[in-house]
Amino acid sequence: MFSKVMSDSTANSPPIFPGNATLLLLFKISEKKKQKFSEISSGIDEADVLIRKMDLEARSLQPGVKATLLAKLREYKVDLNKLKKEFKRISSPNANQAAHDELLASGMADVNSVISLDS
Repeated sequence: MFSKVMSDSTANSPPIFPGNATLLLLFKISEKKKQKFSEISSGIDEADVLIRKMDLEARSLQPGVKATLLAKLREYKVDLNKLKKEFKRISSPNANQAAHDELLASGMADVNSVISLDS
């Protein structure tokens, strides 16, 4: 192993360590996670704007239709607020354990087992 590291470092290339593959994998996962969080956040914002627009429009309608639509919009608002809370929980810094549990539940490999395989 030492000779491999030495020969790689003398060839003006970065040394190859067993953990590099794991770090690269974690970096890629982190970047994908950030991208998905951004997409979800944008989607939640769009849904919020649409619900506000629908609310304004519904308030300008006839009383019979207005009541029905406003009741439905209240349901949408409740659902959206649940999604916001869940997204906030998952995207918070303390969500590592929740994310770990979700990965295990989905059948994906445990990061710790990947690290131990590379070592």
